[in-house]
Amino acid sequence: MAQSIDIQAIAKLSVEQRLKLIEQIWETLERRDDEPFSDAQWAEIQRRLNNYRRNPSSALNYDQYKALVRSLT
Repeated sequence: MAQSIDIQAIAKLSVEQRLKLIEQIWETLERRDDEPFSDAQWAEIQRRLNNYRRNPSSALNYDQYKALVRSLT
């Protein structure tokens, strides 16, 4: 049976807490042969995640990203 997820409770978390939740969910996923990612794509995902873990300030938050995209149009 599917469990209910309280989206409103998640929305109340800080950005840092939500990113940690995403990271925890990501870590529950296992690499499987039927994934839509090639080995090269999977390696790039892991490289970027490791880079973020070493230097979290290198990433943009949603507002920063949105401003960047809007500045390009």
